[in-house]
Amino acid sequence: EVEDEEEEAAPVVDEQAIALQPLVSRKTVANLQKRGIESFTDIQCQAFEPVYEGRDMIARSRTGTGKTIAFGLPVIEKLAAEAAAAEQPLARRRPPRMIVMAP
Repeated sequence: EVEDEEEEAAPVVDEQAIALQPLVSRKTVANLQKRGIESFTDIQCQAFEPVYEGRDMIARSRTGTGKTIAFGLPVIEKLAAEAAAAEQPLARRRPPRMIVMAP
């Protein structure tokens, strides 16, 4: 006689959870969570790595989907990480590191 074994359901992992993103600092995660932001929207998730890596990117998304965070957060995280690695604050009068064009 064969008994049916119930399979345990695998835990659901929110792949867009900000806390699981390795390039987002713990301080940023905490600050976003204080504002009720726990997960990236689709545009934020898709844009983070290319923007962080400095690749050119064109994207569009509906109003209210978080495009400002999609482009701004990776740049801020990258600049902060570079400043921390250099153990010095960001200098004034440096060449631009990013250009954002918006209509």
